[in-house]
Amino acid sequence: MILTQKKPEFIGFNGPEATYVIIWKLLDKCLTKTVCFSREELEEQLQLHAWKFDGYEVITNEKDN
Repeated sequence: MILTQKKPEFIGFNGPEATYVIIWKLLDKCLTKTVCFSREELEEQLQLHAWKFDGYEVITNEKDN
């Protein structure tokens, strides 16, 4: 058996940072979240899913404001 020393490959650790995170609420509980990377994606997700929940909260990445 030949052993080779190789750096581990990580998937998803060095990707783009999220610009917005939507926290979906139902019956005063935070149920799930949606990660968005642009303003257009945020608007699209709100239009697609807002009707399913009682409310939502949008968290914005500080350095993008």
